[in-house]
Amino acid sequence: MLDGVWIPQAAEFGGGPVPVPNARLRIDGGRYIMETAGAPEPDRGYLYFNHAEVPSALDIVCETGAGAGRTIRAICRWRGDLLQLSYYAEDGAARPDDFRTKPGTLQVLVRYHRETMPASPMVAQDTAG
Repeated sequence: MLDGVWIPQAAEFGGGPVPVPNARLRIDGGRYIMETAGAPEPDRGYLYFNHAEVPSALDIVCETGAGAGRTIRAICRWRGDLLQLSYYAEDGAARPDDFRTKPGTLQVLVRYHRETMPASPMVAQDTAG
């Protein structure tokens, strides 16, 4: 459903726009890889969705990279090739209630567009060997 390569198109932090990160989010099943320009290594981990909640809840479990050992409690929504993720950029933070970042908070909102649909499992190829 969300498998593919997602490219950030817009970003907000604490109530206002911020520069769009030069990154690629690759999703394959329940795994992800976030490749960010200038980072020494990509972030890798697992995605756990709960679509019974409104908005959909997403736990991002970071295994490697800058977020290693963290679980980010996010919300998400998507339609076709458009995806929005919102979370607080602080350890142990609660899940956001909505997709509006508020001044004085560490809430992040990133809007993505899907670049491609995978022809074969991406994560398996990247982690093998």
